[in-house]
Amino acid sequence: MLRFNAARKFKILQLTDIHWKMGSTQNKRISSLIHSILSVEKPDLVVLTGDFVHSTHETKEACREVTTPMIQRGIPWAAVIGNHDDEGDLSRLDLMNCLESLPLSLTQKGPAELGGTGNYRLAVHLQESDEVGAWLYFLDSFSNSPLQSRGIGGYAWITHEQIAWFRSLHASTETT
Repeated sequence: MLRFNAARKFKILQLTDIHWKMGSTQNKRISSLIHSILSVEKPDLVVLTGDFVHSTHETKEACREVTTPMIQRGIPWAAVIGNHDDEGDLSRLDLMNCLESLPLSLTQKGPAELGGTGNYRLAVHLQESDEVGAWLYFLDSFSNSPLQSRGIGGYAWITHEQIAWFRSLHASTETT
């Protein structure tokens, strides 16, 4: 369970665009840098916000390796998939299943009826009770534009359905 500390603080370290590639000579340097940042910042949660793995035929192993620094230090972590993470050998759903299965992962697939994989929220509880002090929302921004056949290329975006889902969850927390 995520909790604010006694000083009512909660530190999140965001790591994005790591592009971990199996066999890359950069991996050792990236891992060392992550370990250094974890040592200095001492986060309560690490959030991987996309493109943490690079196109690979060993995506499961890449996910294990990129999360090893958090796992070794006992730091919970969560992730959302970026627009490049599923360009390897795993679909977005398979990648999410892999991420959910790793130690200390708080990553979730989210509601099946909502478009995307990885729409979820996490509660951060107050130190002195089980009361929720903050909600952290995670949204899948998909991969490529769904309108490419109509000449609208580039990357995808958050949908109206996701916004409605967020608003509904947010409204339900305001009344509790």
